[in-house]
Amino acid sequence: MNYEMQIAGAIRRKIWIVGDASSDLKDLRSALVADGFHVRFSETPESALAEWRRWQFDIVIVDETVPDVIAAFRQISACVVVLARTRNRANCIDLLDAGADDCVGTTCSVAELRARIRSKLRNLSPCRTQKKMKDKTL
Repeated sequence: MNYEMQIAGAIRRKIWIVGDASSDLKDLRSALVADGFHVRFSETPESALAEWRRWQFDIVIVDETVPDVIAAFRQISACVVVLARTRNRANCIDLLDAGADDCVGTTCSVAELRARIRSKLRNLSPCRTQKKMKDKTL
């Protein structure tokens, strides 16, 4: 499978974190690496998108303060989880309507975010298969 990485016989899912180099995002990266994920980090969507064809990450975790965050990732098939600095309902609804797969407040615990990521990954493979099938029928 080209979108999964084989490491010592185990499949490691790939996650890209996009945002400033805050300690919160560094802590999240460390926790995800400890969980066995292959994690990359960048400060701009452009740098992440430049790597997409080569690396094909499964999930993008992105800070809502990144400009044009949703529009930048609409062109790829990765799941987009937005970390919302101001987690009010209207803001999350706007982000979800714009194309985010999930909206999580930055006050969310790392444990909850890790559980959300595992949940997204359980449902990711069928979504990719369905998308490829739809592309072939068009």
